[in-house]
Amino acid sequence: EKLDARDPFDPDVSMHIYAGIYKQRHMVLAAELYGLMGITREDRERRAAWVRRGFRFYDAPVAIVLSADRSLDEAPAQFDIGCLTQTICLAALGFGLGTCIAGQGVLYPEVVREFARVPESKRLVISIAMGYPDPAFPANRLMSKREPIDSVTTWLGFD
Repeated sequence: EKLDARDPFDPDVSMHIYAGIYKQRHMVLAAELYGLMGITREDRERRAAWVRRGFRFYDAPVAIVLSADRSLDEAPAQFDIGCLTQTICLAALGFGLGTCIAGQGVLYPEVVREFARVPESKRLVISIAMGYPDPAFPANRLMSKREPIDSVTTWLGFD
């Protein structure tokens, strides 16, 4: 409802808009995703429907919302939550479950707080949609490109 009413997002954590090369990569990835699903750039209705589905955790049977205590510094807490997020996703994979890490699930924290009875003392950080993957669903065929490891890593002492 808030999305359809165009209420502004009010996340508990900083979520910056992509810029520069990161924005370009994001746009390429979005175009590839929409292409797989047969959604054209001009098809605003289907694009909006996909965005709404994201706010429903892509209709997955399980949604996990990770939070940190507000008394903790945001940056170290987000690092810890990132490690936990990866661990959850890797463990799920071992059980044949698929996951989708999404910031969308925490853009309206007051909605999540009310539904899941999360206290105000917690900062909602990230969400994970989880369920058995449907290999026939077009979006699940998307394979995002990765930067070569040497372009994002400096190796010292490994001669």
